[in-house]
Amino acid sequence: MASLFRYWLRHPLASRDLPGTVARFLRWQLGSRLLRMPVVVPWVDSTSLDKETGMTGATMSFYCGLHDVADMAFVFHFLRPGDGFLDVGANVGIYTILASGAAQARTLALEPIPATF
Repeated sequence: MASLFRYWLRHPLASRDLPGTVARFLRWQLGSRLLRMPVVVPWVDSTSLDKETGMTGATMSFYCGLHDVADMAFVFHFLRPGDGFLDVGANVGIYTILASGAAQARTLALEPIPATF
């Protein structure tokens, strides 16, 4: 827990809203254990994440806003509505949601591993 808190203190978005980050952490930790099912949580610019336990990148993005700040900010600010975006190795689709939902780009997501898809 201490290393997670240190990460939040260094994170450019989480550190600006530390009480909100901690509240989202507690909300997810309690809710995921009580519900034991996928949960839809709000994210960036009216998008949402369909999360379940074990989705580390999506969970950190829910806590912090953007987990991989530099890469995600680039996608968010570089793409324009109608641009094309190819998400190869999409995993759970967090970049797809950012590109198509928040930036409103036309997105094609490819994930070859059925369990991850």
